[in-house]
Amino acid sequence: MMTVAVETDPTFTVGKPREIFEGSYEMSPGGGINYDVMPDGQRFVTTKPKPQPRPTQIHVVLNWFGEFLTVVKPFF
Repeated sequence: MMTVAVETDPTFTVGKPREIFEGSYEMSPGGGINYDVMPDGQRFVTTKPKPQPRPTQIHVVLNWFGEFLTVVKPFF
């Protein structure tokens, strides 16, 4: 999250951007930002993604199409 100072008087000027905080935060569905600013203007509220456990095993299915045909009638 970045911040930048903006002044409009006497002319429009923009300051140098600076980082407020860093990290991986979740986006809202559709690509929107999922955060809000607290009423005091001093803090943000946001959600972080839940850590996903690493897989510990892999299941390999051989002849999966043959297995599929034993459960579902072929439609072709």
